[in-house]
Amino acid sequence: MFQYSLCGIPLEGVSFQKYLGVTITSTLSWDTQCDEIKKKANKVLGMLPCNLSLCSSNIKECTYLTLMRPLVEYATTAWLPNTVKGPSKIESIQQHEA
Repeated sequence: MFQYSLCGIPLEGVSFQKYLGVTITSTLSWDTQCDEIKKKANKVLGMLPCNLSLCSSNIKECTYLTLMRPLVEYATTAWLPNTVKGPSKIESIQQHEA
């Protein structure tokens, strides 16, 4: 394995790194990215019913699309073609709400 250095200081290796909101692992597996998306989306889904219980269905739908779509669609062009498990994890978020 090659040892990288910056100004003569050796850099330590990491198993994953988040860059521009996308988690890149040393094995180039996208499972960590999908798990983080699912975790964030579930937090939003848990918050929505509490805060929108008195709102009309139109406002609920607009809020859902505004908050959820960016979470589940961000950087999918990078990882979606390369994984089989990823789409099913993301789809399970939407099925949870249905």
